[in-house]
Amino acid sequence: MIRSLYVRITATFLIIVLISIGVAFLFTNQLFKRDARGQLPDQLHKSIDRIEQMYAVSEPTSMKQFLEEMSSLQGLSIIAVNSSNRLVEVGERSGTMVESLTYEQLTRVFRGGRVRLDLLDQEEGEPASPPAVGRLVKFGNENWVLFVQPNRFPQNSNFIWTAVTLLVNLLVVGCILILVAARYLVRPLKMMTDAATRMTEGDFTVRLPVRCGDELGEQAESMNRMALGLSRLEMIRQDFVSNVSHEIQSPLTSIGGFAEALRSEEVTNAERDRYVSIIKQESTRLSRLSENLLNLASLDSQQHPFHPKLYRLDRQLRDVVLSCEPHWLTKRQTV
Repeated sequence: MIRSLYVRITATFLIIVLISIGVAFLFTNQLFKRDARGQLPDQLHKSIDRIEQMYAVSEPTSMKQFLEEMSSLQGLSIIAVNSSNRLVEVGERSGTMVESLTYEQLTRVFRGGRVRLDLLDQEEGEPASPPAVGRLVKFGNENWVLFVQPNRFPQNSNFIWTAVTLLVNLLVVGCILILVAARYLVRPLKMMTDAATRMTEGDFTVRLPVRCGDELGEQAESMNRMALGLSRLEMIRQDFVSNVSHEIQSPLTSIGGFAEALRSEEVTNAERDRYVSIIKQESTRLSRLSENLLNLASLDSQQHPFHPKLYRLDRQLRDVVLSCEPHWLTKRQTV
């Protein structure tokens, strides 16, 4: 398992470079083979033109000797046939051309057409040698059918075109692969951004998948722990608000109940004094609750010293019973 994001990026880059070089080489190789084979027939026809021109200039006495010289100079295998069915063949591949040439092809060339011979390997069915082309030429006052074939495929010597094509293919393939790899590497970052946005909106249930142990995996795990901690804090906050609301509501209810009781004309002076005392006690309780909330805020900020004190539970219970007296009196309950 690759545990470092730096290693992943470096490995991804090297893989992209290697794949790009391989694809670019294969594409360039096929392109040049196609161009070379596509241009070869035109080059062979130009060779035939040169042979015809050389014959007209030199006017040789021996056709075979002339064709042998042309074959040696241009690296060609040549067969020539005149209207009297005289055959002259020179070159290392001339015998193969004679065996492949048919009467129909020869007749077509005598009528002014052009013929291309694709010599195939009979066992594998693939081209075993370069193609041959034939057409009608005039040597002196006599018409000849001339077929020429290079002894081997010509080598491409255009280094600049080769280099440019290779680099362009390398650039194109590399750009496509780096876009795909970048999408794969950036996806976890986008998921973290979406998760952070949801947490800022108050959704602490979001969780990120941890699929690897690199820096991105550690970051995802940290965000999951943060979301869990914030979720727990939110539950504590909600419980705290609920408890504080209840603690505030209880003395307010008592104050409201005793204040309503003081409006009654049947209340004696002793009861009135007791009710006033309870209202004051509940007001003091509210004040103390407010002070406790401030102290709690100070404790959270770690700027207030903590001094624990002892409290008597019986007094707390008695105060609760007295503060709730209006309620249990209204319901005719006995404590």
